Amino acid sequence: MKIYYGETKVSLTADHETELGSATVGAFKQPANNVTLLKFTVVVAKGVVDSTTGKRLKDRVKSEQVVVNAAVKTVVGIGVFKTKIGMLPVNVNCGDVSLKQLNDGKTSPTCSFNTLRW
Repeated sequence: MKIYYGETKVSLTADHETELGSATVGAFKQPANNVTLLKFTVVVAKGVVDSTTGKRLKDRVKSEQVVVNAAVKTVVGIGVFKTKIGMLPVNVNCGDVSLKQLNDGKTSPTCSFNTLRW
């Protein structure tokens, strides 16, 4: 069994308010018995942050207290033998963990998955 992914878009925000940017990766196939890791470099174009928000964000990143949230949108299908079955939209939202907690490796982000608007 293989898993097929359509174009995948990730958007990052800091502290639920500051857009950090977004990135897109093209469609790909995940082979059977395989774990796939995606790495993104996000880009924000012509982003403007006022000086108060910029200073607070800089301080929170430096102290590792910033909370980064990720929103991922894609479509997923399954391949069995040579047959590809369905491509369902999937939304994944992860966050609510500080940079320090992630770097310590003791806490994983809370993620919600939804498909077909369930």
